[in-house]
Amino acid sequence: MIEAEFTRLVEDSAPRLLAYFARRVEPAADAADLLSETLTVAWRRRSKIPAAPDEQLSWLFGVAAYVLANSRRSRRRQSALVAELRSALTLRTDHDPTEATDLQLLVQDAMAAISPQSAEIVRLIHWDGLLIV
Repeated sequence: MIEAEFTRLVEDSAPRLLAYFARRVEPAADAADLLSETLTVAWRRRSKIPAAPDEQLSWLFGVAAYVLANSRRSRRRQSALVAELRSALTLRTDHDPTEATDLQLLVQDAMAAISPQSAEIVRLIHWDGLLIV
């Protein structure tokens, strides 16, 4: 498919594809991202687009369904990871943050006694696990 034919196909079908996504995603504004992804896939696979004009829209809707399914799987994985992270953070912060242990007070005093740059280096290396080579 040459570029001009692809452009015509996109101009003719983009509004219908956008409506397809808008009816199926929340927030509806995400439909534009899914349309963009669909058109990117179609451009990369334009050699696979059927030559018959009456089959082209069906082919694009097939790509759109694939993109939508991938998006839903990705959202489910992301939601599960967020829930797992939220749970892990809740477990780590179940104590009253206003009650500092003797060790915590000692560390706070030591951190306050050094320069802000040195304190940031300590936090990066010891708390965030950054290795400086």
